[in-house]
Parts: sequence; structure tokens; C-alpha cells
Amino acid sequence: MKLSEFRKKMVKPCFTLAEAHRVGWRTSLGQLTLQLHQWGRRGEILRLKRGLYCFPEKISDKAFVAGALYAPCYISLEYALNLHGLLPDIPFAVTLVTPRISRDFTNPYGRFIYHKIQKGLFWGFDPQTLLGEREKVLLDYFYLYRHRLEAETAFWRDLRFQNTKELDFKKLKRYAAFFPEKVKYLLRSFLIFCKKWKD
Repeated sequence: MKLSEFRKKMVKPCFTLAEAHRVGWRTSLGQLTLQLHQWGRRGEILRLKRGLYCFPEKISDKAFVAGALYAPCYISLEYALNLHGLLPDIPFAVTLVTPRISRDFTNPYGRFIYHKIQKGLFWGFDPQTLLGEREKVLLDYFYLYRHRLEAETAFWRDLRFQNTKELDFKKLKRYAAFFPEKVKYLLRSFLIFCKKWKD
């Protein structure tokens, strides 16, 4: 099958090997894999992970790739904190949370790191953009990194948190009620750093 014909038949931007086979190949999976590899070498399709491919011109952004790679998930932690302007350093990878086991993928769009979070904490994000709310991603950060974070004003300053006035502090406290005590402890320290803590 020619690539132009395959493009017409495969309407999905991302597709699996099995989906490509169902679209119309009468050849073996081995021959199909070879054909996809050849198209990939020419840059006409991209391999996202083993058995998952995409048409590069149909990919809108990294969030789309993230959702196709390993769903369900949403963008959180360092990558989201940077997008929300709370941390200045641009992360080397897209960081996400998922109720599934932790995974790590690297492809032409970059590195995608998925951190496992409890199912009961998998909320607080836009299902269209997959971006977590700024308050939720901050609490995810406290929760998943709680063993390496210190409840000290100097520590938050060293991490170079910024634009904290953009946070909804009432929402932060409300969301924190769903997290373990260590997260609430870290939040109290962080709010002191933000000069927003009130007993």
C-alpha cells in the first residue's frame, strides 16, 4: 500500500500496529512493520513507542503525544509548575501523573515521565489540554516528592518559587484536605514562605 492511500484510510493521528493492519494490509505483521520502519526513516511517520506511530503533521502539541503514549494521565509536577510560572527552570522532560504504574518514554517529541499517583488523587486537570490546575500540581509536587522536600522557608527560596500571588490559597487549603498529613505540613511551611499562612 502506498503512503498516500494509507493516509486516506487511517484517519487517526496516532495509531497502533494492529490498527494499521486492520486498515487494509493483507501482508503479514512483519512486512507491515518493515513498511512502517521505511516510512519512519523518511520522516513520513514517527514512532512514539513500540507499536505506536503517528503522522507528524497531525500532532498539535506535546499534551496530545502524552495522552496517546500512556493514558489516563495529566501534566503535573515540574513541567506544569513551569508552565504556570511558579518555577522558572524549564524541565528537561514532560512530567505527568497517572493512576497506572510509573513509566518513562523518549521519542522525537522529547522525554515523557509518568509518575504513579493514587486513584483517589487523580483529579484537578483540564481534560482537553491535560494540564493540571496550578494548585493541584503544586500539591502533587509536595505529595510525590515529600521525602526529599524540607518544610523550611529557605528551602522554598532555594527552589526559586515565584509568582505565588497567582495561587488560589483557599483552593490550595481545600484541595490539601485530600492529601496525607506530610503534604499539609509542607503546605503550611510553603504558605509561610508565601506570607499567606493563617491559623
